[in-house]
Amino acid sequence: MLPLPANRRQPGPLLLLTVGTAGIVSADDDGTHRLTVAKARSYLAARAKHRMFAASNLADVVRVLGPHGMTVTVLGRAPIRIKLDDGPTIIGTGSLLDGDLETDWNALRRVDEWCWEHSVAFSSRGWTAEQLWRRTVPRRGWTFTNPLDRRGLAGGRKGILRPGVYTNCLYVDLAAAYPHAMGTTLYPLRLTHTRQTRLDCDGIALATVWVHPADAGDWPPLYESRAYGQVWRSGHHRGWYSLYDLRYAKEQGAKIDVEHVYRGADHVDLFGRWWALAQDLRTVGGRVGKAIANGLWGTLTFNRTVTRLRWQDHAWRPVSKRNPPTLGACHVGATITAQVRYRLNTELLPSAPIYIDTDGGIIRHGQPLPPGADDDPVPGGWSVRHIMKRVDIRGSQAYAFTAGDGRQKVVLAGVSKPTLADLGRRGGDPLDLYAHMARYGSLDRWRPTYVWDAEGTPVPLQPGWVQDELPAGWTVADPQTVGLQLPDPY
Repeated sequence: MLPLPANRRQPGPLLLLTVGTAGIVSADDDGTHRLTVAKARSYLAARAKHRMFAASNLADVVRVLGPHGMTVTVLGRAPIRIKLDDGPTIIGTGSLLDGDLETDWNALRRVDEWCWEHSVAFSSRGWTAEQLWRRTVPRRGWTFTNPLDRRGLAGGRKGILRPGVYTNCLYVDLAAAYPHAMGTTLYPLRLTHTRQTRLDCDGIALATVWVHPADAGDWPPLYESRAYGQVWRSGHHRGWYSLYDLRYAKEQGAKIDVEHVYRGADHVDLFGRWWALAQDLRTVGGRVGKAIANGLWGTLTFNRTVTRLRWQDHAWRPVSKRNPPTLGACHVGATITAQVRYRLNTELLPSAPIYIDTDGGIIRHGQPLPPGADDDPVPGGWSVRHIMKRVDIRGSQAYAFTAGDGRQKVVLAGVSKPTLADLGRRGGDPLDLYAHMARYGSLDRWRPTYVWDAEGTPVPLQPGWVQDELPAGWTVADPQTVGLQLPDPY
């Protein structure tokens, strides 16, 4: 571990805010504060040196504060940071918080204190995760050589046997699947082209694969990469795959014709020291600490455009764009996800799951559990996370279930816990929200913050409005121009 710099300054005080029904609610060392919209701006301006995190979606923060006097930073299309001209920078936290302001505040404070003790400034989870990792690498660092760029990189396996209502189910998952895979394996610094076509090593290959429908079953052994993600199906496939994926497909009877193979070379322990720290952080920081540990994988594969936006001429206009430098380690990220997919394929599929999501899935009661799932949970091991008396599965990361203790729980991608809680107070059905979002686009769809009335005056977008329901003469700014992601219409 590198020593703490002698001139390191103590960072500014920590503050957490969320959007309430009539303004904002904040938590700091002095307690909880409820502020109207009129007082919110002056309150934030007086705390310009604070490090501020938002429990709510950042687009909701913009809606409450108004679009003027701020610069919004978006990653791809999702807002990640707001810099107020007369106030602090507000950092988005996504959905990593639990929804209770006091609980979230205490978790953030514990993580902040832990990061300070380990010579890392607590900021966004991706940046914090990378800086923590960089403090564990040798002083001269490592140099990655990857001639394939992003070829062979694919996300976690997701799928549904068929949507519907099921009873007496279990949700099982791999605890700390990604961090554990990273911290317990040697990874290659470079890829080298080879004439050998063996699949019993790590690497990436260009191959043509034939998966017979009879071998595919309910869960085909190989995916086809498309612009919007992966499609798991039978038939012919041609593309770049991790050797882990090709190995599993071959074990299931697929015919494989390998054209080019790039094997890993110069293997080192990239994440061993980091994993020791990450385990401690996961224990101290709860959900926040786990999110930071899981955020390191994204820094290995990062290649998205960062855009800064300002509200000008009734629309969000880009003022700058940049593509941050990458580590050139996409082949490492590809190997990590392939390892987790291989474990799901070999250890979860024998349990006949009805739903799979990245590092776990839902199985019916009575099916054999994955190996070790009935033991005490350990990092990298299987565990039973939820007992589901009844589960209503509508789509990928969109389901509601009755837990074994009778409590109702909802999982809905792109919707924060405060939004789900607010919807529940109104008596709405969260899965109706999913159906509404699916009708007008993906779960990560775009919606503008403002619309223009018949006279061209910007009017704040009201909950539930969609373009074909606006009054006559009203128009919606181009979502690509508006530039803010509002993932829920409520």
